[in-house]
Amino acid sequence: MTPEITDDLLIDYLYDEVDDAQRQAVEAYLETHPEKRKELEGLRQTRGILAQWEDVEPSSQVVFVTDKSRRFSRTTWRIGVVS
Repeated sequence: MTPEITDDLLIDYLYDEVDDAQRQAVEAYLETHPEKRKELEGLRQTRGILAQWEDVEPSSQVVFVTDKSRRFSRTTWRIGVVS
């Protein structure tokens, strides 16, 4: 039985999380759907670029502060950086 080719299955294929039957079905599907093949190749390139980035801890914390001192009933939010 040939599996239905869904976007979820294509993502599983991209991450090499499919069995042999699914892989063969996706590859046959991609041969007849060049627009999906192109989309998948773009995702593969993006994944490769993101894999090269280093995880960096932010040097500051972002905090959200409410300003309840206003006379109006609407709450105003401000964003600030804490060093």
